Amino acid sequence: MLEYVPAMRWRRMSLLTKMALQAAHDCLDGLDVSVLTVFSSRHGEIIQTMGLLQSVAEKELLSPAAFSMSVHNISAGLQSILTKNILSSTTLSAGKDSFCQAVIEAYSRSIQSGGEDVLLIYSDARLPKMFAAHGDEEMVDHALALLVCANKGRLIIISLGSNLPMT
Repeated sequence: MLEYVPAMRWRRMSLLTKMALQAAHDCLDGLDVSVLTVFSSRHGEIIQTMGLLQSVAEKELLSPAAFSMSVHNISAGLQSILTKNILSSTTLSAGKDSFCQAVIEAYSRSIQSGGEDVLLIYSDARLPKMFAAHGDEEMVDHALALLVCANKGRLIIISLGSNLPMT
């Protein structure tokens, strides 16, 4: 568990969010946490969303807390709140190109900001069984964080954080 995440909040986070925040933390270890961020995920919080859809199908009331944890930018929001990072963040999804588009976005934001570091976090999880047949590639739970910088027209990766599923 990340030390700066209160236990109550940690228990409510999905595996995807935990992995994204852990990768970001590992990437920034010892560095300033006030950094521009780009979060990217092909499917986002699909597992959380499936739980909400199941509740709708069973005509149950939806939980506002569950809904708040199902939005695509939950990792970006929690990262910002928990680390008190007030700099801007972007969350994007671009299908199979989500990682590549995130690299382009991070690099572009670094150029725009005059060469500032940009934290890129890419995470995704396996599709639920209901959607697995519709996937166009096999997915594994993963998260990757890169600290990127545009320097003299080059993309520089300063630091890397990654992980596999956690409990």
